[in-house]
Amino acid sequence: MSDQQAANDMSCAGNNDVKTPNMDRLAERGMRFTNAYCTLPLSGPSRAAMWTGYMPSVIGMEENETPLPDSIAVRTLGTLIENSGYDCALAGKWHVNTNSLPSEHAFGFKNIHQFMDNGLSESVINYLRNRDSKKPFFLVASFNNPHGICEYARRHRLKAKYIPRN
Repeated sequence: MSDQQAANDMSCAGNNDVKTPNMDRLAERGMRFTNAYCTLPLSGPSRAAMWTGYMPSVIGMEENETPLPDSIAVRTLGTLIENSGYDCALAGKWHVNTNSLPSEHAFGFKNIHQFMDNGLSESVINYLRNRDSKKPFFLVASFNNPHGICEYARRHRLKAKYIPRN
């Protein structure tokens, strides 16, 4: 997953202004959604909808920094998949109230990398190399960018670790 990236911001989608060879290969070998909608144009509520299946307005999550209601937190996409026998892992940005998953295991996911892009790919590779190959898995690699790059381009003050390097 990438954050704040429009569907047409990939070279395989016909965008000549960006070069995305790795994403293009993923799109070629996997699935690419060409008609998707955001339930609410804020990260936390939108992600809450994705992980729970509920509209943010139905569960009172119409603003960032709002925690999932306890009754919903025990039944997320991660818990449903984990309860079906899959090894579930999430690396990177969670942003349903907290930037990272709040513990080593939460909402059905093993937390294999905290919120930040640096080192995320390496954590995902390490997970794939060392997981139990006899067990099915569901892995989410959730990158913060291009969100951080957009904030930097708008001249928002960012912590040094989020500023893109050349």
